[in-house]
Amino acid sequence: NQNTYWVTDNLLEDWIQLPTLHPSQIIAANQIKYIFTGDLNAPVSGYPFFPGKERHLLRAQIARITHATTVAPKGIFRIKEEEDENKDKQLEYEEEVAFPSTEELNNT
Repeated sequence: NQNTYWVTDNLLEDWIQLPTLHPSQIIAANQIKYIFTGDLNAPVSGYPFFPGKERHLLRAQIARITHATTVAPKGIFRIKEEEDENKDKQLEYEEEVAFPSTEELNNT
């Protein structure tokens, strides 16, 4: 739910914001196979049960793909130090990142 996604089926019409998700929707999206109809208000039928409409499933699949395909150069992020160790770990940008020179990249 960190990002906001908008969809449309016609570039000349209004865009629709996809809803935020509950973790159970992302888990269920991982367990089903579904062919999208294009109707965001269509119920998702199948097994196992998906708790939401097609708009929720689309948002869940986008979240899964985004999470699985994020690539970042080594050293650009660091884990944010939290006082509460029970919280999920958050990433933040490293203040000064030393990118290798072209020569260094060619030598490896």
